[in-house]
This record gives sequence, C-alpha cells and structure tokens, in this order.
Amino acid sequence: MMDQTHIGYTYWQQPDSNKMPDVIEISNSENSEIGIYIEGHDINSDNLKLPTFDNLNKQNYYFEIYNKGNKPFDFNIEKSADWIKVSNISGKIKNEEIDFEIIPNLGRTSSSVISSPVKRKSIKIDNNSPHLEYDIFAFSKDSAIVKLYFSPTLNFSNNTNGIKYAISFDKESPQVINLTSNPNPPDLNYDNVWNKWVAENINIQVTKHFINKFGKHTLKLWFIDSGIVLQKIVIDFGGLKESYLGPTESRIYKAN
Repeated sequence: MMDQTHIGYTYWQQPDSNKMPDVIEISNSENSEIGIYIEGHDINSDNLKLPTFDNLNKQNYYFEIYNKGNKPFDFNIEKSADWIKVSNISGKIKNEEIDFEIIPNLGRTSSSVISSPVKRKSIKIDNNSPHLEYDIFAFSKDSAIVKLYFSPTLNFSNNTNGIKYAISFDKESPQVINLTSNPNPPDLNYDNVWNKWVAENINIQVTKHFINKFGKHTLKLWFIDSGIVLQKIVIDFGGLKESYLGPTESRIYKAN
C-alpha cells in the first residue's frame, strides 16, 4: 500500500505514476463584492432564507457574510425582531485579514495552529504583521534550541524560495526558515526525506538562539506563507532526550 501511487486517480484503478490534478485559479474582483452564505443552502443558492424558528425548540442557525472582492466593505444588520441575536451587528469585511485558528485533536500534543485564509499572499515581517507570541520563563542565560513540529507539506504553490516561516525571541532579528527546503521530488515514492515526513506525519525544523538573561521572554512566530500547520513547540536548554512524540507539555504556574 505504501508503494502504490496515491495521486491522480480518475477511476478505481491506480495510475502508473503520481500526477498532480489540474488546478484552476479563481481571481477575485478588484472591487468589493458581498457574498452571503445561509446555513443549509448551497453557497450559490439565491434562496437567502434561514430555516424556520419556533418557540418550542431553541434552534441556532447562522449566516456568514464574506467578501468576494479585494476591497473591504462595511456592513450593517437590521433585525426584524428583538429575539434575533447576531454575533456582530455591524463591521468591516476584509479579504486579506489574517487570523490564526486552532485545529483540535491534530498533532503530537492536543491541537495545532494554522493561519487563515489558507490561500493568501506572503506577508512581510515586522512587529505589526500577524504573528504568534508565546511567553516562556528561562532559568538561566544560555543557548537554546527550538524544535518546531509541523505537518508535512509539499511546496504546493511552487514558490521560488519555498514555504517560509520566521522565528525570534524578544527583539532579536527573525530567522527566516524554508519549511520545504527539500525540493518537490519528481517521484514521491523515491524520496527519503518526503517518505520520512509522511511516515512520521511530522516535519521538524530546528533553529538555534541565545537567551541573554534569566526571566520572562517571548517567542515570536510568523507564518510568512500559507499552508503551514504548527503542531508542537519544543525549547531545549540542554539535556533533552530524543523521543518519537517529544516531551510532554510544560505546566503553567500562575503567581497569586
């Protein structure tokens, strides 16, 4: 089963070799264009009507407003009855706004983190660009090795410099790392690095840092490109023993 081709099926019999399916890119309008999705309806439906509510069952239905264009737009919701509750009565819908989402039950600990939208342009690194921050406490002034556990991925967009992330502590200059430093292999069945990533369902990237003082520090992570799924962070100040799953999650102690 592991040697059998996996990509390019058009019927029950496997193809002779892995073949990337045809990909069609959809270009958004340069202007703003409102889109509304109603629960229980096809996304292209013209029937913009929620399912029926009644006073016996406590139904919860939802609709979602999204932008099909590149320019942002403002929205305002008017309710026809007081008992109708919406999460946001007004706001601005942007298309390039980047957020981070937690994927439960995925990864070597309990959950993973991904940036959204999953298909977006690369970001520039600065303190104002979207990034993750993790506060840690160092008990010594010493070198540190950071191991980031990522879900394996190919360079699916064929970016010249690969799929990149950046990492730093506090105010140090971020290190930019190519997550897909192993080039896309011509045949996925005969690439040792890719086979190892897939077999272990992990791609571990390692960076070296220097913690310049005892006390609190902040680890910063930028997902420069889309398609990055972070499963686990391991910081080694020395003495870490190798294991398949990595060390257990550190406990958090809060001062009273």
